[in-house]
Amino acid sequence: MRDDAPLADEAPLDEAPLPEPEPLGDEPPAGADLDAFAVLLDLLRRTHALTELQLRTPVVGETLARLPAPAAAFVLDQLVRRTITGDGRAASALLGAAAWMLRDASTYGWRSAVYEAAAEESMECAPKFLLELPAHKVLQNKRALRQPRFERDVSLGERKQLARGNNRLLLEQLLLDLDPSVMEKLCQNPHVTKQDLLGVLTRRPNVPEILHQVARSWRWIADYDVRHALVSNPYLDGGTALRLLPFLHGADIRRIARSAELHPVLTQHAARLLVIRSARSLSP
Repeated sequence: MRDDAPLADEAPLDEAPLPEPEPLGDEPPAGADLDAFAVLLDLLRRTHALTELQLRTPVVGETLARLPAPAAAFVLDQLVRRTITGDGRAASALLGAAAWMLRDASTYGWRSAVYEAAAEESMECAPKFLLELPAHKVLQNKRALRQPRFERDVSLGERKQLARGNNRLLLEQLLLDLDPSVMEKLCQNPHVTKQDLLGVLTRRPNVPEILHQVARSWRWIADYDVRHALVSNPYLDGGTALRLLPFLHGADIRRIARSAELHPVLTQHAARLLVIRSARSLSP
């Protein structure tokens, strides 16, 4: 599921304000599988009422998993298209799909099959949402990063326990920890703030596993600023960045498309999403 082919179309990357796109309606696109489209509409209806991501995710995952690969590819492609054109219902369902893939390693075989089906139909959005891509930049030496400093040796188990606490001085040190299991506990801690997390996510260089752990967090993946910081970090694996890209605002997608420090596949897909978004904004 790797794809380094460049995109031929150019996106509107100037600094002019982006017009608001016209949301897609409830009419099937030309040539669509009507059964798959009916599943899409039913999924939008059912997930719209589920405000908690933890409740939406299994509904989306179970729905996609039981579909034939071509139908699942169609539903995903439509969810991405609808998300970038401002459909809140689609964004809610798509975030459930992203969380399912991020949290459930057993989806790899399903993703491979659906990727092949989407590529065979020359879909534009679903293949990139399913793509596995390494981080654009590789951490060469962890010892070059700042790490926690304690007055004595502290075991991993104790650091994980401390990460559940409310001591600000300790939490600030633990936010420098390079072990993903410590970050997992920090993401669950209500005393850890968004500013704390953004301080971690904007570091260059960074540990890909730390970034991925934040992306797996129920609490933080629902936050726009966190998603934006993750996609903008070249040390995040490219597959996760591609799955989070459609949730960004048009102006931020444009910045991603213009970035020289991110993976070319990510920047090219950002440019393509802008083309799709722009086409919808010009619809009669």
